[in-house]
Amino acid sequence: MGDAADVCRAMRDAGCSIIGPAGETLTGSAAANVNASFETFLDNLCGKGSSDQSDVIREIKQAAADAAWTAEANKLGTTNPKCYSKAIATISRKCQVTITWQARDANEEYCGR
Repeated sequence: MGDAADVCRAMRDAGCSIIGPAGETLTGSAAANVNASFETFLDNLCGKGSSDQSDVIREIKQAAADAAWTAEANKLGTTNPKCYSKAIATISRKCQVTITWQARDANEEYCGR
């Protein structure tokens, strides 16, 4: 599997979500076919190997890394404030991604992103 499948897995592992243009959840279960389906979805939406597809993958990959890092930092007793750590990547019909952040639990708050 390629980069698209890897970012799908990374978002799911970080407890985050990828939402498609019709509002469908694309992260699904941990099954390999879900990762492959996401890769096919991006190939069809953006054009296989296109710069738009690369941009979407790069932005989602960064969001997954940021979410995982923030979630780990929030576990530390000295972290104050505890910032939103759940990334939601929404992909438009024009192959553009918007990353929004939500609280994973009641202890997290908006920290400016």
